[in-house]
Amino acid sequence: MRQVYLFTALILGTLVLVGCRATTAPSLHEVQLFGAQDMRLTYAYGAPTTLMIGGREVSLAEGRSEDPLGVLTAALVDGEPYLREDLEGIEAPAQVKRIPLTTDLLVSVVGPVDEVIYYDGDSWLTLVERPPVGLSARVIPVPRIGRMRGIGQLTREEADAIASGLEARDRPFALYVLPEDSLIRRAVDGLEEHLLTGLYVDEELVVDSEAFKPAPRTVQWEVLAAGEGAVGIAETSYFLTLDRVDLIGLWTRGHGSESFAPPVPEVDFDREAVVAIFLGERPTSGYGIEIERVDIEGNDLFIDFLEVTPGEGSVETTTITSPWLMIRVLRGGINVAWFRDPRTEALVGVARALR
Repeated sequence: MRQVYLFTALILGTLVLVGCRATTAPSLHEVQLFGAQDMRLTYAYGAPTTLMIGGREVSLAEGRSEDPLGVLTAALVDGEPYLREDLEGIEAPAQVKRIPLTTDLLVSVVGPVDEVIYYDGDSWLTLVERPPVGLSARVIPVPRIGRMRGIGQLTREEADAIASGLEARDRPFALYVLPEDSLIRRAVDGLEEHLLTGLYVDEELVVDSEAFKPAPRTVQWEVLAAGEGAVGIAETSYFLTLDRVDLIGLWTRGHGSESFAPPVPEVDFDREAVVAIFLGERPTSGYGIEIERVDIEGNDLFIDFLEVTPGEGSVETTTITSPWLMIRVLRGGINVAWFRDPRTEALVGVARALR
């Protein structure tokens, strides 16, 4: 009889434990993104249930999504990997400027920030941690291990997903980590845990030409080819080519819509480099690229260019085009090419050698 009682007690205890697990309250992590995009990504974790978030009832369920910002361990929110909502924008709490002829940067802080991080198109770098408001200083970037891991309350999976999403924009940016107490937290009932992380993504980076002398030197360059019928490139892309194999690949893309492509030009890659800009798809003809200036800073190229748009009253075809331009720069040993908008000096893209 004692054994029966013991067995019954074990069964009841197991049921109680299972019941506790099944009714564990869900957890939320709100990631507030400002700057390049003003939006809130809310990741949910826990067993299937329903919640009221921002006056809206949502359902949590198990499942996976192919969304690049999705997290495998998170629950689906109304069938999506996260709840996405628009946010009202805020002013940038800091500003980062490049200094010519050096890897140093200028950091100015005008609001509360926990950390200022810089992504140069290839590497993640820490500039300052917990800087005081009013700071204006020249800093030496320090390599950051793990990209966005350790920022705010991001999990490793969330940090990796968001970092990959930002890298995919293919341009340098500064990232300002906002203190938790500067963020607006909304009330959500029935949660075990409610985490909050705020980030400001600043893509309006400029070059402070007055911060260091001598000024960057201009270099000789010439247009190798241009056209409107590139293939295989849907969005604006930048390339730096340092060997003939890669040159042939870019040449083929640029002339891909032509029945007979012209011969690939000869380039002395010991003394020259080739840079290409592909604008991606445009709705009509009449678009193009105009190079205004090419500077050299050490082994870095800075290319100022403008996108040419159809003129008012001009007659253009309505065929979708894909404009591109390729230039030869009379300088070897180039490490990276930076692309700037000459009207604002903002960096809009970066290209490193394909090989």
